Amino acid sequence: MLKLENYQKRAVEFLTRHPRAVLSMDMGLGKTATVIEALNRLQVRRALIVAPKRVALTVWKEEAEKWNDPSEWTVIEGTPTRRAALWKKKTARTVCSYEQLKEAPTLDYEAIVFDELTRLKHVTSKRFLYALGIKTAIRWGLTGTLLSNGAIDLFGQLAALDIYHATPHLARAGKVYIPEFFRWRATYFEDLNVFSGLPFHRWRIIPPHTLKTILEPVNGQIFTLRAEDYITLPPQRFRYHPHALTEEESARYKDAKTLLRVETEEGIIALNDKSTFQKLQTLCSGFLYDPESARPIWSGKSSKLEAVVDMVASMVGEGEQALLFYAFRAEADYLRQCLEKEGVTVITPQENGFLTAWNSREVDVLLAHPASAGHGLNLQQSGCRLMVWSSLTFDLELWMQGIARLHRRGQRAPVDVHVFYGLETVEAYALRALQKKAGLMDEFKKLTHR
Repeated sequence: MLKLENYQKRAVEFLTRHPRAVLSMDMGLGKTATVIEALNRLQVRRALIVAPKRVALTVWKEEAEKWNDPSEWTVIEGTPTRRAALWKKKTARTVCSYEQLKEAPTLDYEAIVFDELTRLKHVTSKRFLYALGIKTAIRWGLTGTLLSNGAIDLFGQLAALDIYHATPHLARAGKVYIPEFFRWRATYFEDLNVFSGLPFHRWRIIPPHTLKTILEPVNGQIFTLRAEDYITLPPQRFRYHPHALTEEESARYKDAKTLLRVETEEGIIALNDKSTFQKLQTLCSGFLYDPESARPIWSGKSSKLEAVVDMVASMVGEGEQALLFYAFRAEADYLRQCLEKEGVTVITPQENGFLTAWNSREVDVLLAHPASAGHGLNLQQSGCRLMVWSSLTFDLELWMQGIARLHRRGQRAPVDVHVFYGLETVEAYALRALQKKAGLMDEFKKLTHR
């Protein structure tokens, strides 16, 4: 028997009573241990756990060993031949990544658990159809950010669990969910950008509907726990650094915004509608990717990234470690080059032994993309309390998961989160969008809190 906290025991009881359920618990509350205990409590003989790649390879089996779980575990990894052999093993618990879901046997499991359920929010994706193809009596989804990009994300995630659909049962072909989703969306949402010509949507709930009315049919199958109710953490302070671009940077940005093209020394780079937002964000950092060669074309320097380097180097000089998040590979290369010129030691999650080096404070800066360091990593053990975002993500899940790497159980010092963004640019829009999405998540937690 695992030694769980009281709130985890309540979550276990909920899962054992609900074969179709969402476990929405804030980062650091122990979703993994909770699910392991619930599977054992129900005496599930065979279960498939699907998770993001790095989490699948490390976190689940390590957690099972940590809690002395008696079940035999298999992690699907390696070459196609090795994976095929591992799939044939009839162990009690099998863990695979979302990319490997298409290889999974469809009838071998009593339960399936989707870790980071938001991976299934798109009903038109292949992974959604693969998920539906696996027939199990128990379907649980784990997440701390069910509404990562708004209430529009609900349908796909709950449909993958056989919760949200108009007609009963998942024995139907998965493609039936596509027209169902469109009917659901037309009932509850309108697109504020529908006649704007912009290449992205802005979904708003149609009055008199509210998030509460959308959740009413499914609220009983969602278990939400908030960290602030059960864990006392040091304060978390946000420091925003709006950065005014130089005249040259501002002129290039405005040209791109109005003409959807950028003149460089090597010619004119045209921007198509789908990539405009991303291109404009790279310009905030002083470069642009050539769509033909996929290589970055630099303007020579980036005043915003130089400000990031100055602050990080100064903090390191005062004895701090820093977790530094970036958005683009060229941005990461530039930051690393500039920091190392300042005598700052830098490591990335892709380097062998990075976690040991980080926890032993052998390095000053962990330079990471939030998608590569946003799930399952406990980075607070080194004593680091400084986080810096050199460029913002537009995804609330990546934002919240990234922040939770330091502000979590075991943190001993107040966490300072420094956010750099281009003043009067799409990055300022991204910040407002993240704050709005976070507000909707808070409302969701209140409506589904138990």
